[in-house]
Amino acid sequence: MRVPKHFGSDKSRNEFSLSLLTEICNNSPKLLLALFCEEDRVGSITLQTDKQAGPGHDIRWARVVLAAFLLEVVLFVVLVPIGQVFGNTVFLIAVPIGCIVFGFLFGMWVVRPLRSGFLLHGSLVGILATILYLGLCAMGPGGIPAAAAVYGTVFFLVLNAVKIGACVAGSIAKGRGAAA
Repeated sequence: MRVPKHFGSDKSRNEFSLSLLTEICNNSPKLLLALFCEEDRVGSITLQTDKQAGPGHDIRWARVVLAAFLLEVVLFVVLVPIGQVFGNTVFLIAVPIGCIVFGFLFGMWVVRPLRSGFLLHGSLVGILATILYLGLCAMGPGGIPAAAAVYGTVFFLVLNAVKIGACVAGSIAKGRGAAA
């Protein structure tokens, strides 16, 4: 794909956007298939998903990143409408429940094909999801302080810790179930 050197007109920006979107659409099915397959090679695309983390631990980075991203998407898609429909009080009750339930489920999902490294993978999903969330908050109007003000600073910190803990708990629960 060729990137235009000059974005002087709306037409060149639209052409570039269209070519980028076409490129993503053409390759995304292969990439998604690679993320969910046990093997790293799908068609002509090779996706590196394992890196050494230490003796006996392979980190499934593709699964970790996908789980963290999807966790944040699910939390947003489920919780924001609850806040808009039922108000701030119900929202503040639903957020910790959502963080626990969805964090636990994505923690279980990320370790599904693994034989070891459950704690590591659950921790990575929770930490990365929290980093993604804080990044989104930082880009919003008022930044992280504005987001913390919605919940209260202590509750904001506790919720993010709970999300990480739920991911860890889900990964350990799934790991123990697989070992039994």
